[in-house]
Amino acid sequence: MARIAVDMPLAHLDRPFDYRVPDTLDADAVPGCRVRVRFAGQLVDGYLLDRVEQSQHQGKLLFLERVVSPEPVLSPEIARLARVIADRYAGTLADVLRLAVPPRHARVEKEPPGEPAVPPAAPDLTGWRRYPLGPSYAEAVRAGRPARAVWQALPMEDWPTRLAEVAAEAASVGRGALLVVPDHRDVTRLHAACRELLGESAVVALSADLGPAERYRRWLSVRRGTVRVVIGTRAAMFAPIADPGVPEPLNAAGLYAIDIATGKVAWSWKAQPGCDHDRKTKVPTCDVRFGISAPPLVIDGTVIAGGLDGRLYAFDAKTGALLATHDTAVAYQTVNKLAGAGGS
Repeated sequence: MARIAVDMPLAHLDRPFDYRVPDTLDADAVPGCRVRVRFAGQLVDGYLLDRVEQSQHQGKLLFLERVVSPEPVLSPEIARLARVIADRYAGTLADVLRLAVPPRHARVEKEPPGEPAVPPAAPDLTGWRRYPLGPSYAEAVRAGRPARAVWQALPMEDWPTRLAEVAAEAASVGRGALLVVPDHRDVTRLHAACRELLGESAVVALSADLGPAERYRRWLSVRRGTVRVVIGTRAAMFAPIADPGVPEPLNAAGLYAIDIATGKVAWSWKAQPGCDHDRKTKVPTCDVRFGISAPPLVIDGTVIAGGLDGRLYAFDAKTGALLATHDTAVAYQTVNKLAGAGGS
């Protein structure tokens, strides 16, 4: 079986659909590849999100029509990011994926992949010593620790070089970096600074003025792990860089307790996807929808919260300790004797 994200912009169809995989396509039908499927009597494009053993659909399942390319262009991380953005801004997954994954260019895809860029030497960070916490910030980037900062460049500062140094610091230990700037002029300056420190083949710039072939060539070099440092404008935020040297966001899906006297986070709990065993057959979106579904309830020092994936949680209100969980994704006998299913 294959779980497919069909390229349909209709909100009521914004969910994965299951298809059978014929033996002739079994080897090429890998997660992340582009496919063609028959949907509502028409051949449409889609992405293969996952391979599963069985489907919850009770009716007849259609077969995949074609694997457009076995190249796994959609990584699980970008698929989850696109899902979160679509949910947050009332869009559809198909709309976001059109921005996240560039159109295929068959000739470029057939080109042999380049050799991965050699990690550069650790850069000279003398310029960051002009800032009180500059060295600490650079060291946190190198070590992979949370390194959130708001940086105001000093007058006459060579800001492209400073940012290039941070990217080189991450790349020197085999991590990736994504640098997003406002416009193409800033992209040009920052790209030049990064090439100076990391080398011509270790960094790519993604911008709208590139032709379709060149843009796909550069994007593919990032997806294949050949290049780890990416520069671009807003659209580059979806670049599938490997092992990004940046922390997870403070507003990651989960639960946060705020001290109203100080405004600081007293404790937090980060939601994680729960698709172990056969749970994905019961809750098909358990790997992309797993945050808190509604405001929590506080009863006698206990916080009760329900997850988007059908799990119920109980926390200690003072410490945030997880006291208990309950999976509602099971069959229920309803009062009118009809079979019901939890998990939503």
